[in-house]
Amino acid sequence: MLLLKDIKKILSYFHSTQYSRIDTAMIDEKDLIEVHVNVKITTASLQTIVENAKKIAGRNEKGHYRVDTADKVSEMISRFLLENDFEEFVSDINNY
Repeated sequence: MLLLKDIKKILSYFHSTQYSRIDTAMIDEKDLIEVHVNVKITTASLQTIVENAKKIAGRNEKGHYRVDTADKVSEMISRFLLENDFEEFVSDINNY
């Protein structure tokens, strides 16, 4: 389970536009596993993700947005964990 201080880091990261710490494309997909968990985020963070996802996706010919915001939240959190060395974080017993 993530600690409150770590959730705050994630939330503040959502508002950042700097995503260039590491190249996540270099991570071998076979070394990753998808884990379904419940994560608490602020409504402001969710609103920001939805707004930005809509801006990126744009409207279709009927004027509707075609974007899965749940997938975008998952993508954002996964990217944050990869770029901020979650492996090192979990290896520190003091973080439990």
